[in-house]
Amino acid sequence: MYVYSDEWKKFKPPDDVLHQCYQILITDVEAERAGMPFWKIKKWCLEHTESFVWMDVTDVSDSSYQWDEIAAYYFYKESDKTLVALKFK
Repeated sequence: MYVYSDEWKKFKPPDDVLHQCYQILITDVEAERAGMPFWKIKKWCLEHTESFVWMDVTDVSDSSYQWDEIAAYYFYKESDKTLVALKFK
């Protein structure tokens, strides 16, 4: 049986830190088009950018007919955000 855990939340940066970061939103449709699930995009960001801060996935299937999930990736450098946007958007 699967048990949901909130353990990952204890590592989340404070919201005031995330609000100062550059954010890029990638939908499940864009991730599928790129051929990479969200966790592989996170791994790519960790390997190819120096300012990756955090990643969060939100289920929007109840409120969107177009997407099921949207991932937010946070960076403290705008150049890294732009690099990820060019690669995956």
